Amino acid sequence: MLSRFFLCLAFGFILMSGWQTDVRLSKELDKAECTPSSRDDREDEELSNQFGVITGQVTVMDAKTKEVVIPSWQPLIFQRMDCKKCIFTVRTDKTGKYQIIIGQGKYRVITRYGTRMGETYDAIAPDQPRTVEVKAGPLDTTFDIRLVRQPTQLDEKIQLQEKSP
Repeated sequence: MLSRFFLCLAFGFILMSGWQTDVRLSKELDKAECTPSSRDDREDEELSNQFGVITGQVTVMDAKTKEVVIPSWQPLIFQRMDCKKCIFTVRTDKTGKYQIIIGQGKYRVITRYGTRMGETYDAIAPDQPRTVEVKAGPLDTTFDIRLVRQPTQLDEKIQLQEKSP
C-alpha cells in the first residue's frame, strides 16, 4: 500500500513538472499561434495544404579514392532558415533514397561525419547546394545530396596495419 502511495506521488510530480514546462513554453509562444482551433473545414484545408515533400538520393564520395557509394540509413537534418529551433530529421533507406514531409519554407541541410563532439566535420560536398525551398502542393521537390567522406585517423591506422607484414 505504501509503495503505491509513493508511486502515485512520483507520477503526480512528473505530471506536474510536465504541466509547468508546457505552461512556461506556451507563454513564450506568440498568442496568435496558440489560439484554439475552431474546427472550421476551411482552416483544416488550409493547414493540410501547408506541407510539401522532399525526395532525393544521397551519394557519398570517398575523398581519397574518389569511389562513390550509396549510404544506407544516413541521417539528414533539415533546419528551417527562419527558425533555428525548427529542425527535422530523416534517414535514407538501404538504397540511399529519402523522403520527408515537411512544412513549406526554405531549409538548410546538415550532415556531419564523426563520432565525438568537437571532432565531427561537415560532410556535404563543397559544390552541393545547402538549401532547398519547399513549396506546398502535390508535386515533390527533388533534392539529391552529395556527401564527401574524409579519411580518418582510424582509416590511416587500418591502412598501416594492412601494409605491415
